[in-house]
Amino acid sequence: MMHRCFAGILLFVCSLSAWSQTPVAGQSQFRLLDIKDGLPSLSVNAIAQDRTGYLWVGTKDGLARFDGSGFKVFRHIQGDPQSMPSNYVQTLHVDGSNRIWVGIEGYGVFRFDPVKEVFTPLDLLPGADGDALDIWAISSDRHGSVWFGSFGRGLFRLKPDGKVSQYLPKSGEPGPPDENILSLAHDKDGRLWVATSSGIVQWENERFLAFDNDRLVSKVVITLMPDAAAGMWLGTQGGLDRALPDGRIEHPAWNAQLSDPRIMAVLSEPNGVRWFVARSGLNRLTHGKIDQFSAGEKFISAFQDDNGGFWFGSENGLLRQPLSWRSLKSYPSGQASGTGLRNTVAQNYHDLRDGSLLLVGKAGAIDRFWPSSGQVQP
Repeated sequence: MMHRCFAGILLFVCSLSAWSQTPVAGQSQFRLLDIKDGLPSLSVNAIAQDRTGYLWVGTKDGLARFDGSGFKVFRHIQGDPQSMPSNYVQTLHVDGSNRIWVGIEGYGVFRFDPVKEVFTPLDLLPGADGDALDIWAISSDRHGSVWFGSFGRGLFRLKPDGKVSQYLPKSGEPGPPDENILSLAHDKDGRLWVATSSGIVQWENERFLAFDNDRLVSKVVITLMPDAAAGMWLGTQGGLDRALPDGRIEHPAWNAQLSDPRIMAVLSEPNGVRWFVARSGLNRLTHGKIDQFSAGEKFISAFQDDNGGFWFGSENGLLRQPLSWRSLKSYPSGQASGTGLRNTVAQNYHDLRDGSLLLVGKAGAIDRFWPSSGQVQP
């Protein structure tokens, strides 16, 4: 079976890279899921997984549930107040009680009941009917509270008793540096980190804790990425920082090697390798060295499932990579590389039973390639 190649979406035949693994006959290392597979939109904004194992995918044109073989899509239904009010999903979160929270552009946040297939709005701003509300970040803590970060309306907290609190900047008092909450995350100790367009603040023991934001590369903190072994990765507008468990801020020496300073997510392998998902391209950190992949591809989100598999949300669909497929090696293409790959850009590939692949590219050549050894046969 021939497979389509989309420029820059991690398939080893794209973006001048090849992906090496212990070959599995008839199976490529990545699977791209797109509209033809039932995905409602190519733009994947958010990914989450519930306790039953379903993967939830938020896109620009609806919410999708993936069961391992296909998608079930939920969209706005005209005249149905229990459906989504709009199809643009900004963020997703599954809390400790297995409740599915869906942030919808301009309409705030909704709790979705997958059994009844009902979307129930959470009233974060009583009395503000008709006012647009954008929720950009959601996180839940070990005590049962759910936190919502909005753009322009500050931070909200839903307590287990159903009460909602709103936190806004107050002059001379600890609190959010501004009203634009860009990311939320809890570290391994249960402390809440709140990232804004003017810096970070923390929440612990029912109070805000000030953070020295002058130490950051940039005070515009786009993403907070907890790492049990490494502390908290801070994706800022100016590059990547790391908050160490002892409180120090580290500016990685390999920052300049990243394909894009805007880091959207970090994913971890059991062997200590880290994947930094940039707005443009993927970056694999191994022993202090960055390898870039798909530098031209635009990524929006990423997720690591319960089995250790990676999911990458891009502007070209949803890319799936199970844990067992993750041994990677880069092979430059073109005659000058010395590898014998004759196509600068490969467009299609075909899996053969012995683990090799036939690559067809823009140069008009067909190469047979063995990922396990790097051997090429014209």
